[in-house]
Amino acid sequence: MRVRTFALLAAALLVLAGGAAVWSQTVQGVITGTVTDPTGAVVPNATITITNTGTNISQSATTGSDGSYRFPLVPPGTYTVEVKAANFATVRASGLVVEASQTVPYNVKLELARAQQVIEVTEQAPLVQTATSDLGFQVDSSTIQHAALVDRDVFDVLPFMAPQVSMGLDMVPTSGGAREAGTSYMLNGAEDNNNFSAGALNINPPLESVEDFSIITNSMGAQYGRGMGAVVSANQKSGTNKFHGVAYEQNRNATLNANDFFYNRDYGASVIAHQQDPTNPVLPKRPKYIKNQFGGALGGPIKKDKTFFFFAYDRLKLLQGFTAANNFEPTSAALAFVKANGGPLAQQMLAAYPPITSDSPCPGISGTGAGGTTGVGCLSFSDPVTTTTDSYYGRVDHNFSNSDRLSFTANVSRFLQLDKFGNFTGSGGSVLANFGNIPGKVTLNNHNLALSETHTFSPRVANELTLSHNRFFNPSIEGNPAKQTAPNIFIDNQSEGGLSYQFGPFEGGQVVAFTQDRWALQDNLTWMVGRHAFKFGGSANYGILYRNWDLGLSCDGTHQTDGTITGLSSKRENVTNFTGDYPYFEETSVNPRIPAPNKADAYRHYTSHDYSAFVQDDWKASSRLTLNLGLRWERFGAPSEDHGNIAQ
Repeated sequence: MRVRTFALLAAALLVLAGGAAVWSQTVQGVITGTVTDPTGAVVPNATITITNTGTNISQSATTGSDGSYRFPLVPPGTYTVEVKAANFATVRASGLVVEASQTVPYNVKLELARAQQVIEVTEQAPLVQTATSDLGFQVDSSTIQHAALVDRDVFDVLPFMAPQVSMGLDMVPTSGGAREAGTSYMLNGAEDNNNFSAGALNINPPLESVEDFSIITNSMGAQYGRGMGAVVSANQKSGTNKFHGVAYEQNRNATLNANDFFYNRDYGASVIAHQQDPTNPVLPKRPKYIKNQFGGALGGPIKKDKTFFFFAYDRLKLLQGFTAANNFEPTSAALAFVKANGGPLAQQMLAAYPPITSDSPCPGISGTGAGGTTGVGCLSFSDPVTTTTDSYYGRVDHNFSNSDRLSFTANVSRFLQLDKFGNFTGSGGSVLANFGNIPGKVTLNNHNLALSETHTFSPRVANELTLSHNRFFNPSIEGNPAKQTAPNIFIDNQSEGGLSYQFGPFEGGQVVAFTQDRWALQDNLTWMVGRHAFKFGGSANYGILYRNWDLGLSCDGTHQTDGTITGLSSKRENVTNFTGDYPYFEETSVNPRIPAPNKADAYRHYTSHDYSAFVQDDWKASSRLTLNLGLRWERFGAPSEDHGNIAQ
C-alpha cells in the first residue's frame, strides 16, 4: 500500500510538470469530523457514508485510530450522512449542506445499540467552523434567489455582504487592505479573471445558474493563490434525478420614472434652442430606457444515478437614449466661410466629414450662436444606444462509479453595444450634417470552459484534476475603417476660450482590440495519514494576450488641430486656422523598416507562463485543536512579446 501511494504522488507530480494551469483551487467542499461513543471516547473503524440527495451518489470513509474522518472532495449539494459501527446504533443525519469551497465539520456521538436501532437526525449548519483557519462568507442559493438584484448580477452587490469585504476604487470587492487586483475569481474551480482589468471577472454567469458562492479571506490555505485579498469561488447548478426548470422575464421602463434636475434643465434648454434654430432637435420629455431581460433554466437526469445535465440561458436587451447636451459645433456662418475660402486640405476634410452646424447660443457663454464672435453654437440631442447580451451555461456530470466522476461546464457570453453617435461609449465619431453619424460598436465575447475529473483511489487518497480555458475578446470599432481614410480633425479654439470640437472618427480609437486566451491544468491530491490530512498540488498556466491599436490606420494617421476654424473669429487669425490649411500640430505613426506608406502596426502578441506548487497539512493535534500548516511557491512570469516588437 505504501509503495502504491508514493506511486500515485509521483504520477500527480508528473502531470503538474507537463501541464499548463491555474492556481490549484477547487470549488469542491470538505466534510470532516470525529466519531465518539457516549463517554466521549473516540470510535475507530466506524463507516461513514455520505449520499447526495439529488443524485444519489455516495462516498464512504472509515474513521482512523483517533476516530476522525474526512471527505476531501465533496461536490456542493445537500447530503445524508450515515454512521455505522459495531455495537452502536446507526446514526442517519439528513440535510447537511455543502457549499462552494466550504469545509463543513460534522461530529457524531454514537449510542449503544438496542436491537436494530437507527437514530434519525436533521442536521443544521454549525455556528462556528473550527476545522480550518479560513475566514469565509457563504452566499447560499436562497439568498441569491431572494435578493433584490436590479440587474440580476450575482457579483454586483452580494459579495459586499461579507463583513470583511469593502468596495474598491473600481467598485469591485477588496479585502485585507489589498487593491482590486488582490481579488481573484473562480468559477466551478477554474480561473475566471479578466487580466485586462485588475480585480474584474471574465464571465458573469446567469443568475439562475449559480447555486452558491463563497468569499474566502484572511489566512487562506496554501491551495489558494494569486489573490492576496479575497477569493470569490462560485459553484453553478448541476442536474439531479428530478427535472427542474424555471422561466422569467424582467422589464424596466422609463415611462414611470421621474426626471432628475439636470435632465429637466437640458430638456428646457433644447426647447429654447429649437425655437431659435428649428434645425436643432428637442430632447424627449423623458430619456429613453427600455430594458427586457428574460431566460430560463432546465436540469435533470440523462441516465438516473449516473449522468445529469443542466442548461441556462439569459438574454438582456436594453434600448436607451444618452443625452448629449450642449455640444460645441460650428455655426452655419462659420461653415459657409470655410466652404467659400478654405484651402485644398480644408475642402477635402469637409467633403469627407461634413459637420453639422448650430446657431443656438451656449448657455452662459457669450459670443456663441448666430451673430456671435466665436463661430461656435451649441447642440443637444439624444444618442440612441442598443445593448444586447446573450449568456449561456451548460453542464454535464457523469459518474463512472462512486469513486470516479467527470464534470464539464461551459459558460459563453456574447455582448454587443451599438452607439449611433459614439457619445455613450466614447467609440464612434462626430455628428455629421443632417445628423449623419459614425457609429461606435463594442463587442465582448467571453467564455469559460472547465473539465474536471475526481477520483477516489481509497478512503484515504483522492485526486482532482481540472483542465480549463478562459477567453476574453473585446474589439471596439468606429464606423467603417476601410472607407474612413481622412484624418480626425480637432479644432481646439484656444484663442476663443477653448470651445473645442471635432469632426470625423474619434482620434486613436477607430480599431481597438484586446484578446486574452488562458489555458490551465491543475491537480490536487489529498492523502489522509493518521491525524494528518495532507494536500499536495500545483499548477502551470499558459496565457496569450493580443493587443491591437489603430496606430497605422489612415483615419488616425493625422491629428490636425489649429487655433480657430475661420477668419470670423474675434481674434482675426487669417492664416493660422483651419480655413488656411494650417495645422499647428500633426500626429502620425510610421514604421521606418518598411516601404511607404509605412504605417506603423500596433499589434502586439504577448505570452506568459505561470507556475505554482503547494503542500498543506491540516493536523488534528487533539479533539480541540487543529493546526493548518501550509507552504506555497508561485512564479508569475512577465509577459513577453513573441515577435520581437517593442512592448507598449
